Amino acid sequence: MKKYVTAVACCLGLMFSGSGSAKQLSVPVQIDYNLIKKALVTQLYTGAGNSAELWRDRSGCGYLKVANPDIGVKTDKFAC
Repeated sequence: MKKYVTAVACCLGLMFSGSGSAKQLSVPVQIDYNLIKKALVTQLYTGAGNSAELWRDRSGCGYLKVANPDIGVKTDKFAC
């Protein structure tokens, strides 16, 4: 009986809720880029010279290594 009442209440709520609409909301957030860079280097870029080996094949001939991450604000914006 309790499930039936809950289901009816949900259906009634949906029927009378009207058409929902979503609006875009912009919230300015200040980000500490130095903190993000420090966390990345500490946790991911643990190799020599702040490097991280992302992939290496079994033969050892092919690999993907990244180093010295550059974290910050991109200032040049594209106009639409």
